[in-house]
Amino acid sequence: MTDRIDVWISVFIPNKHPGNPDYIKTLKGGKTAVPAPPFPLLTPLTQAVVPSRVLKWFDDHGQVWGSGVVRGLAATSYFLTDQRGFSSDRNASARLHFAVTFVIDEDSVEIVPAKDQSYFWCDPSHQVSSAGELIATATSDPDLKLFFAKGSWIGELRRQADNALLFVRGSAGNPLAPVPEAVTPALDFSGMISLHLPTRSIGFKGMVGQFPATEAYATLNGGP
Repeated sequence: MTDRIDVWISVFIPNKHPGNPDYIKTLKGGKTAVPAPPFPLLTPLTQAVVPSRVLKWFDDHGQVWGSGVVRGLAATSYFLTDQRGFSSDRNASARLHFAVTFVIDEDSVEIVPAKDQSYFWCDPSHQVSSAGELIATATSDPDLKLFFAKGSWIGELRRQADNALLFVRGSAGNPLAPVPEAVTPALDFSGMISLHLPTRSIGFKGMVGQFPATEAYATLNGGP
């Protein structure tokens, strides 16, 4: 009998931060967001790296910031959270997704991608004003090299007695940051997925960041 074990790991921006509750802001309209870092809008360096659509938005909507902020000074915007808490829904919004399927036939095991032949993918990120008005949308590339380190990748599936071991590293930057995505702080996780073949039990041991949130789930043959 062939068994299939689906494993998925998601890194997402939660709508609550118990350790720092004031960090998550509720905007007009009810959506939650985290503050984007302010940046000067007129310097040559900024114009070279900030997406043109962001600069255009500040040109067109500068008045919404009030008299204290004009083009050329620091302006503040927000990045939307994923508007959720922890969820076993593998399609729930996240900044970074990883999914793999272990296919077990008696004593043999192989892995296959769980989504469109890709192990990693990202959902779009959204930058908004304090009024919740959309400024820009972009999607991170999980394969992008960040801080001179390799992006998202998985190792070779290895056997160790009755266990199958798979190392995985997921990493994604901020595609809307006012600096090139390759040098933005990464949202990442890394560790070893272990599968005990006789019992079909699965485990993960590794490292994740304190923020945003990371979650991991597994199902056997599509079950709960």
